[in-house]
Amino acid sequence: MKKIFVMLITFLIAAGQLVSAAELTDSKAYFDISSFGIMVGDEEGNMNLDQPVTRAEFAAVISRLMHYGDLSGMGAEAQKHFRDVKAEDWFADYVELLYGLHIMHGISENEFAPQSSVTYEQAVKTVVLVLGYERRAEDEGGYPNGYLAVGNLLRLNQDVDLSDGFTRGSLMQLLYNSLDVPMPTYKNKEPMTLRDLHTLGIEGVYKQRGIVSANYETWLSAPNSTLDADEVEIDDVVYKSGNSGIAAYLGQQVEFYATASEDGAEDTIISVRPLSANTVTELEQKAITNISL
Repeated sequence: MKKIFVMLITFLIAAGQLVSAAELTDSKAYFDISSFGIMVGDEEGNMNLDQPVTRAEFAAVISRLMHYGDLSGMGAEAQKHFRDVKAEDWFADYVELLYGLHIMHGISENEFAPQSSVTYEQAVKTVVLVLGYERRAEDEGGYPNGYLAVGNLLRLNQDVDLSDGFTRGSLMQLLYNSLDVPMPTYKNKEPMTLRDLHTLGIEGVYKQRGIVSANYETWLSAPNSTLDADEVEIDDVVYKSGNSGIAAYLGQQVEFYATASEDGAEDTIISVRPLSANTVTELEQKAITNISL
């Protein structure tokens, strides 16, 4: 296959695909929360950020925020507590986890109401509990004002848009704000954060940035004909591209999350976001009259 040597600028022919990817990763909150798998889209990949948050969705999101491992089988206990939760429900395991940790309860003694909407006040209280600031919130007056006061002190409310009510988009920003809050520790231990739980775990997820300098079909400044179809080069380091679509960002500076390899192979990129410093020139294919190889 012929490879095009690009000197100074990359002409992006598949502009429609590029714009689509950019729309999905145009905020730090979206990038981090989706990269960690804390919030996921529907069957078609839509995050539905303008929709309300159901209690079932919220239970799943909070469980993922806490980075718990395999929860399979816990749902059988959940149906013993709540008549409207069955063991086979997709959210049952999450409900049981949070119920057992005293983080979420039912709306009555035996009703969880999985399809009811979560309010901003309820979400803030839950996140404050997860972060370990319950005692301080209770000292400040308890629910809701004490938890809201502590949430504001921890800057959980920063950039949270409630103009259309509490939506999945509002929740995403709230969760993003919680990632770097130091959690109380015992004795002289270093404070941990929720971000630490996701980046220091067994998966070895880490964030990096650099310029995409080569993919399987094209390279910048220095020839590299050794890449496979599922590989890209970023600042002279070769990565597996995974399902990230990073090859479309050739020539751009990007921020990305990757998982470290345990067998000496290339690390795998799991998500990518182009940085605002990039200048992208889009051309229609018919406008290109000559290419030098």
